[in-house]
Amino acid sequence: MKKNTILYLFSTIFIFFLTACSDKSNWKDDFRLEADDKENISSEDNLLLNNSETSDVYKPTWIDIAPEDMPYQYANMFKSVSGAFVIDLTEKILFEATYQGKPTLMEYKKDFGHIETFCKLATCSHNTDECVAGNVYQLDYRNQILCAGRTQKDADIWISQLKNGRFEFVAGPVNSFVQGDDGYYCTTKDASLVRFKFGSDKPQLLVEKFQYIKPVILGNYLYAANEVEVVRVDLRGPVYNVETVISDVISCYSTDGNHLYYLKMESEKPALYRCDLKGNNQELVLNKLIFPTYLSYDDTYIYYSTTNRNNPDDPTNGNIYRFSKDLSGEPELLCETNANYPVVYVLPTSPDTLLVEANNFYYFLPKTGGELIELVLP
Repeated sequence: MKKNTILYLFSTIFIFFLTACSDKSNWKDDFRLEADDKENISSEDNLLLNNSETSDVYKPTWIDIAPEDMPYQYANMFKSVSGAFVIDLTEKILFEATYQGKPTLMEYKKDFGHIETFCKLATCSHNTDECVAGNVYQLDYRNQILCAGRTQKDADIWISQLKNGRFEFVAGPVNSFVQGDDGYYCTTKDASLVRFKFGSDKPQLLVEKFQYIKPVILGNYLYAANEVEVVRVDLRGPVYNVETVISDVISCYSTDGNHLYYLKMESEKPALYRCDLKGNNQELVLNKLIFPTYLSYDDTYIYYSTTNRNNPDDPTNGNIYRFSKDLSGEPELLCETNANYPVVYVLPTSPDTLLVEANNFYYFLPKTGGELIELVLP
């Protein structure tokens, strides 16, 4: 009874975060996580400005990684329902920001240390009708840049691929997608799991009833979740059965490619756990309410932020921490932001710098801690 009450409470407080459909006709095609809600905030409204420096006084260390060797950025992909807002590339960082009052794809040029719009057409206003990149959201990186973008027809979401500096639609419509070895695996508006094989615009139905979000492929399995369980589908067999990996989960999950991280009850309150990719070797990570979608990882640390939505005056709101992946020691405070749900991104090409999104603004943060360094838009 207590558990049901707590689950109901979480469903109410984090309605965008935890909502799942009861049947295919009720599937929420506008399902958004807390971190997805991009408000139009001008530079004058940057509430963190007094606590930050400008990016021209701090330069991250960048290392050379060949495109074919770039690690897949699993944690970044979990910041939204169907992909990342930030992708670290060899020469640039692609990210979505509110620019001139609308969500726009921006790029940070590492060589020059400055930001410009991804679309370079001087006559383009970066909106749906004129610029696909101007309405890009949820990025993916597999061989080439992929994204989810809207078409002009009924605001359908299609998979797009970066070609010759522009995004071209390749398959859809979809709700979310992840690329596999043989095609795009997608959830649809009617809550099915389908596959578009490479070069085909015809979806192949794999699972008729698949009311899950956050698809990701790890090895031979596609993983996804709703607000109570994490499931996987074996992609090798002729029959695509849904297997429950973790049950009694509160909210969603995240992965570093080797573990699944999730919330479950611990002594009548939620705590952060992890297990292996089979659902075994479950262990307590932190006995705190830390939402998995706000986790990022490198080889040594777990990075996360905290917000107590029930107590906006909590002085620890917006704090950013790191915690050893071997689960030893205590969490280390890196920065006090006072922001609601700051999102931390690990950059594979930088051994010393994190990227932080807070209140729709972006900042660099040294991995050892310190002040936020604002990335100033043009």
